[in-house]
Amino acid sequence: MKTQNLILIILALIITVLIVLAGVFYSVIFPTPIPISTSSPSPTPYPTLLPLPWAASIIYPEPNSTNVPLNANISIRFGRPPQIVELSLYPSVDGWRHRLKEIVGVASGKYTFNFSEPFKPGTTYTATVIYGQVGAPGSYSPIETLTWHFTTTITPAPTPH
Repeated sequence: MKTQNLILIILALIITVLIVLAGVFYSVIFPTPIPISTSSPSPTPYPTLLPLPWAASIIYPEPNSTNVPLNANISIRFGRPPQIVELSLYPSVDGWRHRLKEIVGVASGKYTFNFSEPFKPGTTYTATVIYGQVGAPGSYSPIETLTWHFTTTITPAPTPH
């Protein structure tokens, strides 16, 4: 009888330990998000968002750069490539625009925008990139906006003879 009670007590302790470990494991895998304030537009009633894992890290032309070549492209590198990447320029650039997505390293991505027409000489451009993820139906999809300025060179590159 004492052996059976001892076995039941040991089983109860093992089950208790397993339940506690399962709770700890669950809280590590699925942590409670800590909301932080952002400037992103929010289509939901929630005023805060979680930080984006795909923030832009390298931008070309760099913000506030000058003497940018007239035939330059625009590129943005992300820690993880977002699904949505849209570029707008002011003043606009005439000509066809092509977006190239490259995977860089293990998981990061680079988007490059190429233009068929050159930028205008001595012009300050405002570039705006909207990027984010497409969520499941009914879910929230955070979208971020990145805006910067750059100025092109005054003289075009010499043409080879």
